[in-house]
Amino acid sequence: MAVVPYQKESGSSMEKAEAVQLMFDSIAHRYDLLNDLMTAGMHRRWKLLTVKEAVGSGTNGVLDIACGTGDLAFLFKKSGVEKVIGIDFSENMLKVALNRGSENKEENVLFSRADALELPFQDDLFEGVATGFSLRNVDGIGKMFSEVYRVLKPGGRFASLELTHMKSEVIDRLFRIYFNNIVPILGGFITGDRAAYDYLPDSIANVPDAEEVGLMMEQVGFNFIKVKKLGFGSVALVRGIK
Repeated sequence: MAVVPYQKESGSSMEKAEAVQLMFDSIAHRYDLLNDLMTAGMHRRWKLLTVKEAVGSGTNGVLDIACGTGDLAFLFKKSGVEKVIGIDFSENMLKVALNRGSENKEENVLFSRADALELPFQDDLFEGVATGFSLRNVDGIGKMFSEVYRVLKPGGRFASLELTHMKSEVIDRLFRIYFNNIVPILGGFITGDRAAYDYLPDSIANVPDAEEVGLMMEQVGFNFIKVKKLGFGSVALVRGIK
C-alpha cells in the first residue's frame, strides 16, 4: 500500500510531518519502555479503558489509528474483537508491532502504514475506532475525525486518548516542570535521542483540551460525547458514537 505521513501538505507542514516520522522511527526500539517509565505504567490502564470505550455490543472489526507498537491493537484482540487493523506512519513502530504479533502468535491483527487524514478504507466498515496520543502529531484533527466518522458503521464508537491541559494551576505547573525538564533527560538517556523528547512538551501546546476535542467530534457528526479525565487530569479519554 503506497501511503504518506499524516500531514499531507506541502512546505513547512510536510517538513514537520517528515521530521515527526523520523523522530518516531528513531525511538521505536525503546518507546514502550519510556511510556512505562514516564507514566509509572499508568498508560496501560488508560489504554485498557480506551478499548472498553471503543468496543460496543457486536463489535467484530476495529481500527487503531497511530497504533505505534500495537498496544491498543493487541488489547482489542484480547477483548474478543475478531478483526483488528492498526495503522501508523512510522515504519519502525510498525516493525515493532509486527514482531510483537509474531512472538505472541496473534492472529487477525494486521498492521499497515497509512494516512490518518485519508484512511484507505471503505465507508461504514468498522464497529470501533481508537487512537492513542496521536492528536498532537496531526495537522488537521477535524479532517481526521471526519475520516473516522466515515469509516465507522452507524452506531460505531470512536475513542481518543490524549494528553490535555490541566485545570489546576499548581498541578499544571508541576506537570510542565516534569515534561519540560525531566522527560527529555530520561528520554535521551534511554533512547539516545533527546531531541525526540524535547518535542513532546512542545507538541502538547498544540493539543485542544478535552472539551474542545468533544466539540470537534460533535461538529463532524458524533453523538453521546463522553469525556473522562485520567492521570490527575493530564490525560483525557473522549468517546463519541456515530
